[in-house]
Amino acid sequence: EIKGCSSKKDLPEAKRAFGYWSRCQDSGRSDYLERKQVGAYGVRFREGDQGIIVVVPMQDAKGFIWNHQKIYLDGTKQFHKGRTRGLFHLLKTLSPTGPIAICEGYATSATIFELTNLPTVCAFFAGNIPHVVQELISIQTGNSYLLFCDNDRHLPNNIGLTKAEEARAIAPDSIHVVAPFFDDIPDGKDASDWNDLVRLRGREFAQNQIRQKIASQSKE
Repeated sequence: EIKGCSSKKDLPEAKRAFGYWSRCQDSGRSDYLERKQVGAYGVRFREGDQGIIVVVPMQDAKGFIWNHQKIYLDGTKQFHKGRTRGLFHLLKTLSPTGPIAICEGYATSATIFELTNLPTVCAFFAGNIPHVVQELISIQTGNSYLLFCDNDRHLPNNIGLTKAEEARAIAPDSIHVVAPFFDDIPDGKDASDWNDLVRLRGREFAQNQIRQKIASQSKE
């Protein structure tokens, strides 16, 4: 029996996903992570036809791994079949109090963890952030949340910011949106998240922007 399963239809795929995860290596080298200039936090590695694959586990609030995400050398991302809604990856153990950072993709999550040292959660995609917030606030009632969302200026509806604001509406007193600002950098998919900002402007610039945004929100 696998604890945490609430749907029989998801159980076979959860078993397969966990089986794949359990056969991956605990340590390894990834050209993708090196290109993104971030470390490996709770991920595993698997040899693929075109190089090393980064495998990111996807858990629920009870710690049960339902799925995983593969990140290939070129940045292509692929989920295993089955559940994704409300699942996340922890880069650092959560504390009962204090702020928790929530991001979209793994590289952005690793970037924010390295910049802030906060307990950081990877939600995998913008549309999942509201569901992950719902999962977390059900068990982490004493925390505040910082949503380090993508700023998808190149998309008509700016889905990163839109979904973060949707998530903030769940508990506006304890959830804050912290989107990167790119100033005079042209719009584009390579200038939308916090990892992009570090690459384009440097770590110190990104850290200072984070401090200023958090400080301004604390005064509201």
